This record gives sequence, structure tokens and C-alpha cells, in this order.
Amino acid sequence: MYEEGGECAADITVTISIDRKYNCPRPLVETKDSLICLAGRGNLFDSIKLAVQDMTSLLFRLYGITEKDAYVLCTTVGSIRIGACVCNRESTENRCLVGISVPKSLNLSYIRGS
Repeated sequence: MYEEGGECAADITVTISIDRKYNCPRPLVETKDSLICLAGRGNLFDSIKLAVQDMTSLLFRLYGITEKDAYVLCTTVGSIRIGACVCNRESTENRCLVGISVPKSLNLSYIRGS
């Protein structure tokens, strides 16, 4: 079995809270510059699909744009990151954690026709 890890010493401060304005079914990370929807499913592609669905719904609700336009934003300005893939050789089940990051500073004037 292969095990890998990377550790480093650090002093950090993390604030975890529930913000009902986002109403996201899975974990959402908000940084100063971006929103990141996280999803984990049995394989990489299912995880990506679920994260993109969550971000599409979030952009639709937050910015009042169509779901189609929200999806286009995800595919053009979104950044997919693989957080972890854990493969269990004794099982057919694999777990992948994926995040899609979208900048909070979006210029939506071309979508709204302004």
C-alpha cells in the first residue's frame, strides 16, 4: 500500500461558520477573492459534475442570471482543483474531493446586457 503525506509547521487561524445566504448542499469555502464549492463522490468525474452543479446553482441564485449563463461562467472562469483522491485497492470504491473556484469579482454586464 502506498501512503504519501506532506506536512509543514504553520500558525493559522480558521473560522468555520454556517452562512444561510449561500444555501449550498455541500461544503463551500469563501476566501477574500473567490467562492469554492467542494464535492466528493465515488469517482473523479462524478465529483467534478457535482461541484459544477453546486456552483452553477450558487451563481444563479447570487447573481440573478440564468442557469445556462451560470454554467457558462463555471466553464470559462471556474478553476477545477483536485483536493484528494483516495483509492482503496481492497474495494471498488474510490473517493475524490474536488473543488471549483470562481472569482467573486465577476463582470456580468455582458450577460445582463448593460
